Amino acid sequence: MKSIILILLILSVNVFAYIGGHDSLTFDGEIYIEPPKTADCYLKITTFNQVVIKTHKLVKSTACGEEFSEKVTVEHVVNKEVNVPLGSDITTGPDGFAVVELWDESKLIIGPNSTVNIGEEFCDNYGFKLIGSGLTWTKIKKIFWR
Repeated sequence: MKSIILILLILSVNVFAYIGGHDSLTFDGEIYIEPPKTADCYLKITTFNQVVIKTHKLVKSTACGEEFSEKVTVEHVVNKEVNVPLGSDITTGPDGFAVVELWDESKLIIGPNSTVNIGEEFCDNYGFKLIGSGLTWTKIKKIFWR
């Protein structure tokens, strides 16, 4: 009888130590949830008025045996729903606005006379910059804590 009680006591201690998916002796009190990977990352302008996208590209060329790199800016006036490349600037006019939908159903709303830079690392940390003065709003669908 004593051996059965002893075995149950040992088993119960081991079971309670691992409840919650972590070892209670090494758990530091912080749970890390992995943010979504960039494979499914996209940004799409769905609703707009007076919007221009400026995309910055690095163009390499060769002349006289030497290789040159030049930063080229391409402007695109938005006249239909369009995906926004990472590293682009979205600019709205005096009566303009843009609704940018993200892959996780979140939205970034850009007000009139605003310029927003979508960083190259946007999919990793939701980083965008409001350049100069302007208005932005966000509607976050999901949030991940570090």
